Order: sequence, then C-alpha cells, then structure tokens
Amino acid sequence: MTQVTREKIESLEEEIDRLTDLLQGYMRFKHRTVRDVERDLDWGRGTLNRIFSGRSELKLRHILEVAATLDLSPEDFFHMAYEVLPKGATTVERVMAMLDALKQRAQVKSMSSLSAQLDVDLVRPILEQMVQSMLADTLGTKPKEEPKAPEAGPKPRSRRGKGKDEP
Repeated sequence: MTQVTREKIESLEEEIDRLTDLLQGYMRFKHRTVRDVERDLDWGRGTLNRIFSGRSELKLRHILEVAATLDLSPEDFFHMAYEVLPKGATTVERVMAMLDALKQRAQVKSMSSLSAQLDVDLVRPILEQMVQSMLADTLGTKPKEEPKAPEAGPKPRSRRGKGKDEP
C-alpha cells in the first residue's frame, strides 16, 4: 500500500477544484443559476454554493446530478474533463474545449442542429463576460459594465402642477 502524502492530497484538492470550476463554467454557459439547479435537484437553498466553495464535500453523485440538470451525460462530462482538457487550463479554456468537444461529438452523431448552436465565435463573448463575472465574484470587485446605449430623444416633460392656461 502506498502512503498518502500531503502532495497527493493537495493534488486531489486541485482536481476537485478543477471539476467544480468546469461544472460552474458550464452552468453559466447554459444560463443556469445555482438556485435553478438546486430547484431542479430538489436541494436546499445554499447546498450547491457550499459544495462549490468547498464547505461541503463534493461527491460523485453531486457531479453526476448537476451535469444531468445541464443535459450533460456522465460520459460527456468525464470525457471533457480528462480526455479533452489539458491540466492547468483556465476555466475559459476548459469551457471552450468542452464546447469544441461537444461540437465534434455532435458531428460524429450526425446532429447538425447541435453543432450549429455551438459556434465558438458566437459563444466567446458570452464566456468572456462569464469569466469577468466569476473573477469579480472571487475578488469581490464589480465587473466591467458595457457602455449603455443613449436613450432615444429627450424625456417628456411632466405637465403636473400646470394650470389650464399655461402651455
């Protein structure tokens, strides 16, 4: 039997972080909130946040159930986590690789409608915004806001308090 060293434990912790980051990134890509997933799974409020933050232990069941709510099979999730994604890849790189892998698998399965939906050039801005939001959450800062479009024309003036004779 081999002895479990501190380095091995730290390596496992990094792997758990990598898998939870992958799930979180894919959740954001699918426009699903933590609360949406908790409701789908009939989990209590805050359960998923505790799992993602490491306050509750991540179990294989958690990974599989969350992936299922995102329409991601265990096979697809683990294929992307271990066969497609290089170790040390950023969350954006992981999600982009995941999308590429899904696109390739969809083409192999002759599902042209799915591959058309996964156009990387269309997804990239969404992922960049997602990562900015994740970094802002992690660092406690506000994400950069997109400049707002100018409002059309001047606002109408209120006629309140004017007499009948006044314009």
